[in-house]
Amino acid sequence: MDVTVVVASYGDPTYWLPLADRAAKSVPPGVPVVRVHQDDATLAQVRNAGLAHVATEWVVFLDADDELTADYFDQIGEADVQVTAISYSRDGRTWTQPRIPKVWAHDNGRGHDGPCEPECLPDGNYVHIGAILRTEKVREIGGFAEWPVYEDYDAFLRLWRAGATFENRPDIVYRAHQDADRTHRNKSLPIRERNQVHRDIVAGAAQ
Repeated sequence: MDVTVVVASYGDPTYWLPLADRAAKSVPPGVPVVRVHQDDATLAQVRNAGLAHVATEWVVFLDADDELTADYFDQIGEADVQVTAISYSRDGRTWTQPRIPKVWAHDNGRGHDGPCEPECLPDGNYVHIGAILRTEKVREIGGFAEWPVYEDYDAFLRLWRAGATFENRPDIVYRAHQDADRTHRNKSLPIRERNQVHRDIVAGAAQ
């Protein structure tokens, strides 16, 4: 398992560090974990700071409030971006059926049959942050760029445009905790501003 997990967080340490402890404990034994926390930083900055310490072929960015399953790295494939399934929980005990999401505009019968593929990325993101990534490919695109939201989407779109290969891995499950008392960061901006960020990302207008 030539892989490193980066657990990167920023902001209030009294909130984030206990969660990051839980996230790090979920990483399978024997897998190195890089922990980064900066009170006054951006999401892109802390993730890139973690990336700088990765010396393995593969890397996973584990959000500090999420967890990995015990078999997450049992079968690493060959694609540069291995898109894993995601399961959600609000209570940390019951979990939704794991699935690989679809681009919102392609879901619920509005788009194509079957799962999304990287060609769907210009329409939106279907890849969550816990995808298993080839480290050199992430470095080739310069890591994460600065955006007010959707840094993950920007990175995955740039990886695809740079020629990275993608593979859907529904057999691997990432567990995302949803805190009912906190607004998801991607919804921190009004919808009109979020839509403009999406258009800027698709246009390649890196900030």
